[in-house]
Amino acid sequence: MALVLQGGGSDPQCHFCAPAGAQVTLRVQGTAGVVRFASARYDGQELVPGAPVEEIRFVVKPGPKVLTAVYAFSLGARGRGQLCERGSEGELQVLEDDLRGDNEVRGHRICGV
Repeated sequence: MALVLQGGGSDPQCHFCAPAGAQVTLRVQGTAGVVRFASARYDGQELVPGAPVEEIRFVVKPGPKVLTAVYAFSLGARGRGQLCERGSEGELQVLEDDLRGDNEVRGHRICGV
C-alpha cells in the first residue's frame, strides 16, 4: 500500500485528497510523551474498537467525508505529536505536526476523487 493522501489543493473543503477506494493507514507518534487514537470515526464508522491505538485503517469513500479523531496524550495538556500516513514499506508522511494535548479533538475532511 503506497502513500495516497495529498494536500487538499485548491478545494477549500478538503484537508486531504486521495483516490476513492484507496486504503489508508494513519499513525500517530509522540514528539512530547506518547500519543494514541482514543477514538476515531470516518464517515460515521468507528475505527477504534477498544483501547487506544497507534494506527487506524480505512478505505477512502467518494466525495468529502470527515475523519474525527480524539487523541490521548500521556503528558496531558503538555503532550505533543504528529499525525502520519504509513505506507506499505513502512515509509511515513507527516500530515499534521502540531497535535497538542490541550486540543485533543480534530476533524479532517478527506475527499475521495
